[in-house]
Amino acid sequence: MKKFAKYFLFISLFVNFRMTAVGQGMLQNKKQNTLYFELLGSGGLYSLNYERVFTNFSKINYGFRVGGSFWNRERPNINSIVEGLIITGSKNHHLDLGMGLNIGSGPNSDFSNYVSQFHIYMVPRLSYRFQRPTGGSVVRLGLTPFVALTKKTPDRFYTYPLYVGISVGHAF
Repeated sequence: MKKFAKYFLFISLFVNFRMTAVGQGMLQNKKQNTLYFELLGSGGLYSLNYERVFTNFSKINYGFRVGGSFWNRERPNINSIVEGLIITGSKNHHLDLGMGLNIGSGPNSDFSNYVSQFHIYMVPRLSYRFQRPTGGSVVRLGLTPFVALTKKTPDRFYTYPLYVGISVGHAF
């Protein structure tokens, strides 16, 4: 019985050590942080963003994104972006899905009245993402429709169903 216990302990430690080494290697090879610039997309005109991926051990990865933009056309327009995301795929090519909010203040959408207004848009995202598991360049092209959760005028919500964006950045 003691001999069996020794073998069992040895095999358990070996398997545990082996799995730990593989797990650490996987964590080192897949980059979890991304900084990028997005033209159009979830930020409106443009946005600067940070993204963090939490899981890296499966083909489905989860994470979050925060970003923002500022521009001034007679009145400042400030946007903040928060988003939950799912990335799936293998090697370099990925399906990148997100659901987020664009929260900000700026002139109304037709720019005829430069009164600053608070707005919240729900922004679902469906995109293609090129990113190597070892990091480096990231390129994303996607559909990002805007659905207003606040009224821009007293009688209507604004929705932009065919809005696209392109992102370029670096994963590290």
